[in-house]
Amino acid sequence: MDDFNIDHFLTTASGSFSIDTCAFTIGDNPEQSALFVKLNAASVDTRMKDRDQYLTSTEFLDAAKYPAITFQSTSISKSSSGKYKYVAKGNLTIKDVTKEVEMPFTYLGSSTDDYAKKDVHSFIGEVKINRLDFNAGTKSPVVGNEVAAQFSVGMYKQ
Repeated sequence: MDDFNIDHFLTTASGSFSIDTCAFTIGDNPEQSALFVKLNAASVDTRMKDRDQYLTSTEFLDAAKYPAITFQSTSISKSSSGKYKYVAKGNLTIKDVTKEVEMPFTYLGSSTDDYAKKDVHSFIGEVKINRLDFNAGTKSPVVGNEVAAQFSVGMYKQ
């Protein structure tokens, strides 16, 4: 996931994670497609070293014990509303807690990367979760519970 936002005090804090693995199998229709994403929990970057250390600590993500955040789709279908055209339903796992989530996204199309001589397929989307559902921190008057994560991905077709 490229970026995330969460309420922090009276403002919004934002950050990002590094993607370890991202695999999107594109079928002839959405129902024949699949998505898998693996993020590096220790790679969280909010542009504040102290906050990043706190987020990777045992108090929040416990990145040493749970190094990966994963999403595995169980179905992909066309969306009936909103700016996103598809919805990937699947299992999000954070700290060994797995919850079913919906990840709306738009397939922007494909073009040829002249340097790599491969087709690149591009997607944008978002997912919203309650961090407390995944035991990520505790209820706090200064940190919001809802995390909104946005992504923009370009992938080569294999």
